[in-house]
Amino acid sequence: KLVSPELTHKTEVGGVMLGLRPEEVETAAEEMRTRIASRFPRAQIDGLLVQRQLPPGQELIVGAVRDPQFGPLVMFGFGGIFVEILREVAFAVAPLSPDEARELVESIRGYGLLRGARGRKGVAVDAVVEAVERISHLVYDFPEIVELDVNPLLAYPEGVVAVDLRITLSWE
Repeated sequence: KLVSPELTHKTEVGGVMLGLRPEEVETAAEEMRTRIASRFPRAQIDGLLVQRQLPPGQELIVGAVRDPQFGPLVMFGFGGIFVEILREVAFAVAPLSPDEARELVESIRGYGLLRGARGRKGVAVDAVVEAVERISHLVYDFPEIVELDVNPLLAYPEGVVAVDLRITLSWE
């Protein structure tokens, strides 16, 4: 996976390669570097990240932004490509209690999908709620955090995994 502060949608620019065997990683990395350098010659490229590939899960987004009027706000919704297509996210003022975090998670229209529907297993909703609550406290406790996005937060029946995280800091 490409590491670049300027190219945030890595998949769209060809900055993610999946399903590689260990012996294929070096060649794939070189191909990616060449492709990205030719398409985005001025982009800052900090390197490449090699991670274990996770099985497909429910892609969620948990984020936070520091609003000048309201202070830290926490955001929750469906993540990955769904956040841009469905635009189904909900906001709450941080910090959140466990009950408030649960209310935020349950407030999105697609919440039923998280609980399971039409033969599809549900995800560990308690783990999702805990992630939302913890992020709300993180952004509340550290005023240097201007913006934070976990996208995607992969949710499974057994728990959640933060796959990609971006934090913007300011010491003003």
